[in-house]
Amino acid sequence: MLDAETDTERNAMEHPERLVVVVLFDRIDLLDVTGPAEVFSLLQRELDSPAGYRVLLAAETPDPVTTSAGCACCPTSPSRNWPARRSTAWSCRAR
Repeated sequence: MLDAETDTERNAMEHPERLVVVVLFDRIDLLDVTGPAEVFSLLQRELDSPAGYRVLLAAETPDPVTTSAGCACCPTSPSRNWPARRSTAWSCRAR
């Protein structure tokens, strides 16, 4: 008898996806963008299995946002396309 549950479905039940939204705006500190993304990426690499986190970089428009260091960060999605269901929204004030 074949197991009706696929590995993908089983993995999704064991590690539900948690969406972390990092809100981008002009003059945001670069570390405030890359820090959370790196932490969740590192978690997945260290566990060597899906950790259940997906990081989304969001902004008002799809245009690149310039950080306080002068680096351009491209949003993954404009804010109007944010999923209604998200676990965490991360935003820091400009200095």
